[in-house]
Amino acid sequence: MLHTIHVRPELKGEAREQNAVAIPEATAKWALIFPPFWLIKHGLMLELLGYGLITLVVLIVLFTPLAPTALFLGGLPALYLFLEGHQLRRDALERRGYLMVDVVDALDEEVALMKHFDAHDASQEDRSIKISTPLRRAPSLRGNDDLSFGLMGDPER
Repeated sequence: MLHTIHVRPELKGEAREQNAVAIPEATAKWALIFPPFWLIKHGLMLELLGYGLITLVVLIVLFTPLAPTALFLGGLPALYLFLEGHQLRRDALERRGYLMVDVVDALDEEVALMKHFDAHDASQEDRSIKISTPLRRAPSLRGNDDLSFGLMGDPER
């Protein structure tokens, strides 16, 4: 299962690892079964307020002649959370200043974070090795060396 990794860019070192969040690219099963508890667990208070307002409207409509419609419409917010709940989490993290930095294939969120930080540590080691080796300059294009071809060539020619 794919997970997106979100971190706060201003944090460094161990604080960055402790505040990193992995969100699965899947449906939110628990959001369908217990929507308010799922929203509270993931800190989605603005979304919880919206869910509460929709629930209140549905309860008011239950005492009108449109009660069968209210019963049908009452399940739609939970269905929406089931399908889009994890995207709501991503949006809430973005509002809090988190950035999506990686996509990792892992079984669960904890393993996804471990894979991300292991790969990040390995890339830091690679960077230090590359810096210690002498850099070679790329050959520069001279004069009429136009590497483009076809319809997307240089319009000035």
